[in-house]
Formats: sequence, structure tokens, C-alpha cells
Amino acid sequence: MSEDYQRRGIASRLLQRIIELARDRGCEEIWLATEVDNTPARGLYRKFNAEETEGLVMYTFCD
Repeated sequence: MSEDYQRRGIASRLLQRIIELARDRGCEEIWLATEVDNTPARGLYRKFNAEETEGLVMYTFCD
């Protein structure tokens, strides 16, 4: 991502809006995944008081 768009609150506003839309539609839980070394994303999710889960196993199926 271009540094011109980093640290400007864009991701925070997008995530806040996603959470609002999900709650408005009756979602009781939201989950997502990121790589362990994605420090900026993990910091963003912690800022929103997301609970970080350990031991999650993800499977990918490819053609």
C-alpha cells in the first residue's frame, strides 16, 4: 500500500462502518483472519477490542 494512504484512519473508519452494518443486520459476531506477522492489522483489531484467538487452523483448497 502506498505510504500516502497509511496512518490516516482509513482502515479504522472502514472497519467501524463494517461493524455498524453487521450489527444493524443482526450479526452477533464478526470474525476475520490475518497473518501472524501483519502487525498493523493486528494493532487495528486490538484497537477495536477484538479478541485474538490462538490455535486457529485455516484450510485453503485450490484448484
